[in-house]
Amino acid sequence: MDAIIQVLKNRGAVRASAQKVLWSRDEPTRVEVRALSPSEAAEAAMIVRFGDAAAQASGTTLSRRLPNIVDNHASVVIGLAAGDARALLGSDLQVRSDRHFGWFAIIDSFSGAQRYQTYKVAHHGSSNADHDDIWQKLLQPEPIAAVTPFVRGGTGLPTNDDCGRIRRRTSEAYLTSPPRPQRFRDRNPRAERLMRRFSRQLYSVPSRFGHVRLRKKTTSGNSNWNVSSFGAATKL
Repeated sequence: MDAIIQVLKNRGAVRASAQKVLWSRDEPTRVEVRALSPSEAAEAAMIVRFGDAAAQASGTTLSRRLPNIVDNHASVVIGLAAGDARALLGSDLQVRSDRHFGWFAIIDSFSGAQRYQTYKVAHHGSSNADHDDIWQKLLQPEPIAAVTPFVRGGTGLPTNDDCGRIRRRTSEAYLTSPPRPQRFRDRNPRAERLMRRFSRQLYSVPSRFGHVRLRKKTTSGNSNWNVSSFGAATKL
């Protein structure tokens, strides 16, 4: 993985689009990093959205930050293949009613020759990024799934319902850290009382950290995946 990251750094920015191979090698083990999104329709939609944002900013003081575009049309889903190991990284891509966008665009173009064994669950496990066809057409039965939480104020993903839904999808699901923030506590009571005068809610951000590591030997035939969890990571 370090070698892949270094190659991508040396190449500079690479524009991702559906079915574009971002990096590959043949020896000593066949490895491929392939973008599965955004689709052509999603790329066009994002160009229009960026154009609209630039037009709205015309004549105003420009910010160095990109505009806050919340549709996630341009989220880049990655398919990794190394030997017989295959992993699907779901990014923040969501399910759209128009099959030219989102997960349906990936599902409809997937050959199904080799389904993925592991899955970084899309959009923090949110229901708007989940569909039966992701699990039935893109993934092998009982895949290993890893979920990263999202916490902002009182908003937390995955919800309890999300966790239950993912557990019904697979018994091998992991969460990198709890999706609920911890209440802020300061060692100095006077400082805490002062901060509470100016805020309705105080949370420790970031809260607890953890990570899930998935490993598989690609040179020893059909070896099993090894799952390790660290810090606050836990099995769902």
